[in-house]
This record gives sequence, C-alpha cells and structure tokens, in this order.
Amino acid sequence: LGAGAAVAGLAWPLEGCVHRDGPKPAASPTPPGFPLIEVSGAPFEIGRAIGERFAPQIREGLRRRREWFDSLRAFVDQDPGARLEPFRIAAERHAPAVLEELRGWAEGSGQDFRDLLILNLYPELSALMAAADPAPPGCSTLALARSDRRLLCHNEDGAGDYADLMFLVRATPTGQPTFLCLTYPSSVCGNGP
Repeated sequence: LGAGAAVAGLAWPLEGCVHRDGPKPAASPTPPGFPLIEVSGAPFEIGRAIGERFAPQIREGLRRRREWFDSLRAFVDQDPGARLEPFRIAAERHAPAVLEELRGWAEGSGQDFRDLLILNLYPELSALMAAADPAPPGCSTLALARSDRRLLCHNEDGAGDYADLMFLVRATPTGQPTFLCLTYPSSVCGNGP
C-alpha cells in the first residue's frame, strides 16, 4: 500500500493521527476510561514499555478468556509445525518489528511470548479451525489507498470481556511516523479497533 501503511498488525498512520513535516498537533485529552501511554524507540522498547505499564490488564485479559485461549493453544499444540511456525517465519521475514514489539510486550508483562503470539494469530488460527468447526465471521477491515492517502474502515466484533481493559497507545517508532491506536490487552498495536 505504499509508504505509511503497516503490515501484519501495526497501526496504520491515518490523517489526524500522524505528524510528518509540519508542527506536531496539540495533544488531545484521553477519552474517559482509556488510559494512555506515550512511548517511542525501537519496537522491542515500545513493546516492553507497554507490557510493563499494562501488565495487570494483560494478565486479567488472559484470565477472563482462559477457556477460549486454552482451546486455541490446544489447537496449535496438535501441530505447531503447521499451525504456528509458518506464521512466525513469515513475520520474521516480512514484519520483524511486529515480533520485536510482541517480544517486548512479553518481557514487560511477564507473559509467555508464545502465548501472546498465538493470541495475535487468532484470525489466522480461527480460519484454520473453521474447516472443523465453522463459526460466524469476526471483524471486517477494508483498506483503500490512493497516492498519499489511506483510509482504513473496521467493524469491531471483539469480545466484550476486554472492554474495560483496553488502552490507548501513542507511539513513535524510531524512524517511523507517530501513531495512535486503541489496543486490546494482549494484541500488538493495530491488531484491533
């Protein structure tokens, strides 16, 4: 999609969220109910700061969805060579910053990296599971790009179990545009609403 678009779970810089060459926009107040963290640096550093700050939300999100997550992990554990490794290898090749951010989340929150990876691969894994147990479709995302403009439309079908655990991240990855996103308590920035 060209410069500014993100890959595999990174937030997409959109109009109003990014400052490029002009003055940085004034910070807007944090919406009630969504705590905000502002971070910058390499992807691992950003992830570690998020993990440290929101470790309680991450732990609680995993606790609330334990039964659902255990079934997802059991599905992966039946054949990790086919159900996990191809995605990890593809991410290492095409989106290493996403994995580094997730490694930071794991270290900062004290959670297992593999568990967070499985959670972040839920859409892919659920598609693999659908052949055996068709389920209603989840979220839908539409991305449009034209020259230097991007539009991302998304309907959020995520579990309500996370509503009070979500938070805002305003991040400036080294050498990349600043982005702002609403984040689930176990998913890398941009893998959600």
